[in-house]
Amino acid sequence: MPPLRSLLRAGRLVSGLGGGAYGAATAEPDESPLLRGLGGAALGGLVLPGAIGSAARGFRRQVPLPKGQTGTRRGGISEALADYTYFGFLGSPDTMARASLGGAGGALVGALEMMGEGALKGDLDLLKRSGRVMKHLVGPGKDDGPRSWARHVFVESPEEFSKQYQRIAPTVQDPTAPEHYQRAQGWLGKFYGASDLVAMEALGKGGMSAQEAARYTLTGEPVSRTGQWALKAQREGRKLGGLPGFVSTQLAPFARVGIMGLEKGLEHTPVLGSIAHGSFQRTAAKARAPILKRIDQLQKDRAGVVKRLNKTLTDPQKQAAAQARLQSLDKRLAGENEKLARHTLPEASIQKQITQQALGAGAGAAGYAGRDKIDPRVGLVLGPLAGPAFVPYMAGREAKQQVERGEFAPGQLIGEVLKETSPLGAQPAALFYRPGREAARRFIPSGVSDIAEAMDPAFARESGTAAVRDAVERGEIDRPFLGTSGVASAAQARIPGLREQLPETFMPTDVFGDPRWKSQEVVGSPGPGGEQHDILRAFSRALFPSRESVMPPALNQSDPQQALLRDLGLRPGPPSTRVNIPGLNVPLQQTAASAAAVSKHRGFARQLAANLLSQMPQLQQMPDGPQKRLLARQLFETIQGRISRALAQGTLPLALSQGATLPEWLQPQP
Repeated sequence: MPPLRSLLRAGRLVSGLGGGAYGAATAEPDESPLLRGLGGAALGGLVLPGAIGSAARGFRRQVPLPKGQTGTRRGGISEALADYTYFGFLGSPDTMARASLGGAGGALVGALEMMGEGALKGDLDLLKRSGRVMKHLVGPGKDDGPRSWARHVFVESPEEFSKQYQRIAPTVQDPTAPEHYQRAQGWLGKFYGASDLVAMEALGKGGMSAQEAARYTLTGEPVSRTGQWALKAQREGRKLGGLPGFVSTQLAPFARVGIMGLEKGLEHTPVLGSIAHGSFQRTAAKARAPILKRIDQLQKDRAGVVKRLNKTLTDPQKQAAAQARLQSLDKRLAGENEKLARHTLPEASIQKQITQQALGAGAGAAGYAGRDKIDPRVGLVLGPLAGPAFVPYMAGREAKQQVERGEFAPGQLIGEVLKETSPLGAQPAALFYRPGREAARRFIPSGVSDIAEAMDPAFARESGTAAVRDAVERGEIDRPFLGTSGVASAAQARIPGLREQLPETFMPTDVFGDPRWKSQEVVGSPGPGGEQHDILRAFSRALFPSRESVMPPALNQSDPQQALLRDLGLRPGPPSTRVNIPGLNVPLQQTAASAAAVSKHRGFARQLAANLLSQMPQLQQMPDGPQKRLLARQLFETIQGRISRALAQGTLPLALSQGATLPEWLQPQP
């Protein structure tokens, strides 16, 4: 092993130990020293060295010049920022889990397609091929899926893994694309490539070509004209370097995966699948036509050279020239054949198209029904198991969310699904509709943010500009270290140690004051007595983050009483948890327990009012219209107001009994 690599490993070890010691030593009384130590060790020994190393490799790497120029150039700042961006996105445990499941899902769906097509055709060979794919994917053998994956990730060096990948995968059109060169760079690159490699090996056992197997794992070449144009534009933009290269990377960091996800998703969408398949076939045929002409001409030229070679056996000079010409033609033929293979799209039989669309429909149904069966946070991470049917799966989830909100809108559904065409969940378009927060997300690695959230005992933190400034003005918190602007707050929320300076927010509730999540965390929620499970909580937050995009709505139409409120034109928001000190317009400092108790206490008035409205037959029998909605609103506000006034006297004692305190500046000083 080169001495430099040994020194770098030793440096990581030292920085990891130092980070762990510092984290444990700076733990507050209400924090776990063990958790703080583990977080500091991960930050100092893994995340920060990884981020610095990725940027350094990008800066030094030689990249080809733009189209029309020959040679290479040093990557410089643009490639350093590009590699740093990719590391920032890919260093999160939930992204790593989704990527691994995506590769397995591609092979699983491929096997199911062979099985379905074989059953519809009565083709025993297809059924056997499906079995071979499944055996290699989940079998117990040393060369089968789980053990093969572990060997690739934990045993092989990056160079060995890269060779294995090149042996199985098709020849890449752009070897400088990050998804290719990063596979040979460290453990993280191996981790992301290993599941794709195992999946392509499995599909190859079933007789699938390398090019098509790569498409099933979303690492192949696009087959639609728009997809090919978009990926080519992104590649050429990256090669320009400088500002164009930086912009190309930031606008579409995972262009290939997103394009392939959309193409395969369309193939697996009922009805649209047949249209997409025909369109892709026509595009592929059009792309093959000039390639076939060039191959035909090259073969004719080669035959002529061979003929001349046979006639010049006695002339060494002419023979050498003919041999050189023959080698050149063979090289060009190999290149054209590779291009032909990339543009060769297997013709799917009617039976296969039916199977694909049935699997897509099943994935959509699973996405729709799954929100009621499993925690949405888990469903989002497991979604990539749908493989090529990931887009229908996400469409089903979004449709269910719209039903819960009571506002089914096909246009909005399509827009939300397009944000998540990539199973990696990057949402690159976020740079346009939330630029400030997205800038913080791009430049502070997700691994750093995950550590910050994992170590934070609060459920969440407020990073909105107005909320942070109000908290500072009321004396609830000191002025945050980075300031109160939106970008500064978003950045501070992602940095360990600084995140805790922002105002604490509590578990969101619905209009009746009940938690919108069934549990605070997927695993590691506080026990019946309030005991903390810090390590499990940190694990859950890293692997199953509580994203607002998948949270049940405050007014959930799946609840009959809440649906009644909407039907009557009433749309109340969640109850306020603010409790003012009598005589002052200053709120108590709430704890998680006191906020939950106050929210439920105030939500009870709404719930009781909704229950009374549901028992008024005269109101229910009125025809829908402005009069009914006006009457319902007046009745609801009157009933709720009277109940709330009756309960108001108990709100302050309830909050104090559950741990709420005076603001620090009002507390007696020792």
